[in-house]
Amino acid sequence: MSLDEFLAWNPGGHETWQLVGGVPVAMAPASTVHGKLLGRLAQAVENHLDAQNSTCSLVIEPGVVPHLLASHNYRVPDLAVTCAEIEARRPTLTDPVLVAEILSPSNQSETWDNVLAYATIPTVQEILVLRWSSWAPTCCAGSPMEAGRSKRSRSELATSCWTASGCGRR
Repeated sequence: MSLDEFLAWNPGGHETWQLVGGVPVAMAPASTVHGKLLGRLAQAVENHLDAQNSTCSLVIEPGVVPHLLASHNYRVPDLAVTCAEIEARRPTLTDPVLVAEILSPSNQSETWDNVLAYATIPTVQEILVLRWSSWAPTCCAGSPMEAGRSKRSRSELATSCWTASGCGRR
């Protein structure tokens, strides 16, 4: 399926869908813990943007199009920041500068695949992965060069994380 076909497609229901290599893939609903961490992360990012008097905008679960195989890929990160104008009718977020994912125990492989796809977006300056198991969050952050353009594997990315108790708190 092409990106244009995907964007015109209406599967019904309340699921969120991604297009991965031309194949529509339903995303699992977020857990309560995932939602709580996303709320804290969004608040921390928004507070930072406000403190910097930034004109950039935070968007929860935007659709983004990776540069690699762009005509067959549409991914949905947990949140992203763009400094470009947001167009109300546009189904994708243009020019994200920060992309963030919460790495849940049940979706690690898919999330790391998305992180590598985000690294192909030319405007992305930072990729943040918040990994949790139980209530011990771990933060991984870095430039796209570190996260994918340098050809690092998912396992290398995973081991480059650091434990940060209270990660995302003010």
